[in-house]
Amino acid sequence: MRVLLLGASRLARRRLIPALSRLEGVERLDVATRTRPADLRLPVGIPAAVHPDYEVALRSLAPDLVYVSLVNSLHARWAGAALEAGAHVVVDKPLGVSRREAEGLARLSERAGRLLAEATVWPYHPQVRRVLETFREAGSAPTRIECCFAFPGVPPGDFRLRGELGGGALLDLGPYAVSPGRVLFEAEPLAVDCRVLARDAATGVETAFAVVATYPGGRGLAGHFGIAGTEYRNRLAAVGPRLSVEWDRAYTTPEGLANLLRVRRRDEEGTVAAPAADAFECFLRAVLSAVREGRPEGFREALLADARALDVLRRSAARSRQTITA
Repeated sequence: MRVLLLGASRLARRRLIPALSRLEGVERLDVATRTRPADLRLPVGIPAAVHPDYEVALRSLAPDLVYVSLVNSLHARWAGAALEAGAHVVVDKPLGVSRREAEGLARLSERAGRLLAEATVWPYHPQVRRVLETFREAGSAPTRIECCFAFPGVPPGDFRLRGELGGGALLDLGPYAVSPGRVLFEAEPLAVDCRVLARDAATGVETAFAVVATYPGGRGLAGHFGIAGTEYRNRLAAVGPRLSVEWDRAYTTPEGLANLLRVRRRDEEGTVAAPAADAFECFLRAVLSAVREGRPEGFREALLADARALDVLRRSAARSRQTITA
């Protein structure tokens, strides 16, 4: 499979290129970037090249799969161009800056008979399967989710602090707020209440938010998220009858880390080992399998569910007047 990466983001350089180069079935990897970073390293062992123009690369290379890793405001434009060029497409989260963009791309992919996936990769790490297995073994199931993903800040000038580029915590971290319910409850929220907690003083984009969501069957989620202003936290907890499971580095687990899940059963604490893995590699392997087997529906359904929930979250935040200027 010939893969074209649109954009040489930090994520692409550190995680995507290494993961793609390890996958069986990737025959060629091209990178289209308008500004080639000094630390861009192409894989060895497979043909690879760098191209200065996105459109020319799409047209001349005729890739089988395109991965869009650009600023958020460009996701929908180039994902659409790649689908129209006949490629399967993966897009960094968020897929678009609105529900309308996500739904439009989903319709386009369905008409074209091509896979479209949003790269919310944390659920593909085997530790998530181990969490769900732990609940099943105990005859239980999650009814509450607690989540937190926050960090001290982003570099000055980063696109996440620029609203015109699709910045802000709601778009950047919103997918991490809405996807746990889909994964651990296998459901979409009935209601979402979101409050913006802080905004960047210079640009006005939101930098932190809190969310409470209710799900069918009396289940619920509560979380805090932010791109500035706190110590680093990256944690999920699933709680149910007779059992709770917590784990750190839940959303962005280092590929060499064999995580320990902290388990409490009837007030007795213990740990369950989870295997080390690269979540990006696991996700991309699932994408390639779906392409080969002609079953793109699961990825499309997941991105649409998250787009609907994220739309409710953002509308709730917009209605809230309870904001604090940082």
